[in-house]
Amino acid sequence: MSKSYIDLVLNAERLYRVFLDVMRVELKRLKIDDLNNTQALILYNIGKDKVTVGDIISRKYYLGSNVSYNLKKMIEMDYVKQDRSSFDKRTVFVTLTKKGISLFDAIEKALDSHTKTLTKEQISPSKLDSMETDIRVMEKCLVRIIDDAI
Repeated sequence: MSKSYIDLVLNAERLYRVFLDVMRVELKRLKIDDLNNTQALILYNIGKDKVTVGDIISRKYYLGSNVSYNLKKMIEMDYVKQDRSSFDKRTVFVTLTKKGISLFDAIEKALDSHTKTLTKEQISPSKLDSMETDIRVMEKCLVRIIDDAI
């Protein structure tokens, strides 16, 4: 059982890295050369919402990257804009610009295509949902182990 456990963790990291390669290939296909794969993933996770920088940093995991730096670059390249909260000047909200929304839509279309490819390989949307649920349960269990040790 412990071999399966460690293999799953290592495969999850490898899957993430391969997914970043997929994002890189999609950006190349879309002829986007001013954004890297991690920035594209951050952009996709912002989506069409208005989110705080803190939410982006705390809720998503971007392996080996500095989210604040990437957001700054995305603002400079006009994919993202930021606004300070009128209630709390320490809070910064980010939203996609028209350019960012256009890229979001293109990435979403590509990911839908990938989902169809997965379905052809016998990985149905419901199976993906189940796998995601299992991974979240495993994550909660591991966090509990950490909390119990502290």
